[in-house]
Amino acid sequence: FLKGYEYWGHCDFDLIWGDIYSFLVKNDYQRYDRFLDLGHCSLYRNVENVKNYYKQDGSKCGNYKEVFSRNENFAFDEYPGLDEIYKKHNYPIFCDRIFADISRIYNRYRLALKDKNYDYQVFYWDNGHIFRSYLDGEQIKRDEFMYIHFKKRPNYEVDLELKTANSFFITNHGFFAKDDKEITLEIIERMNPYRGRSFEAFELFRFNCMDLKQRIFNKIRSLRQ
Repeated sequence: FLKGYEYWGHCDFDLIWGDIYSFLVKNDYQRYDRFLDLGHCSLYRNVENVKNYYKQDGSKCGNYKEVFSRNENFAFDEYPGLDEIYKKHNYPIFCDRIFADISRIYNRYRLALKDKNYDYQVFYWDNGHIFRSYLDGEQIKRDEFMYIHFKKRPNYEVDLELKTANSFFITNHGFFAKDDKEITLEIIERMNPYRGRSFEAFELFRFNCMDLKQRIFNKIRSLRQ
């Protein structure tokens, strides 16, 4: 399956691709044995030594023999496993967050972790590119991502013909045709409404409570087993 290819990789299916190749070239992908370090998208150089890096020591979640023989999810393809192996042996890996990784904490579309967010922002696909338009001061600006990853979102409404659409908004409730040439604040507020800092602080508190409850439940279940 891999014969003849310079790289191979894996990805999640809850994402929409942008202009992949331009991001590879812009970030000089050929310098790296692994390009991107998360499970929703990683590319590996297709040579024998790189394909066997997973057998090296350094993983913080157990070596590959332990991980492969158990039913639990160790996220071995990410930071506790392969990322730590690459770090220990100083293998070349590209880790910049050039993708739009949507947080599952908030109702509106926000980027996860410490990625830069704006109070007024909207995401959309436009002729093979993933963009975010946002209000910065009094100006509407735009940045681009390699892809957008939804991360545990519910089912979506699709209000367009995907095979023929040239541009569409990507929102927390579905995909909608983008007919407007210019993004305005009114469009941003309609497609990805911001309900204020207090509301989002409550969303974060609620998420943390639910997460703690789930971890306690998992701990009790493991003790009973």
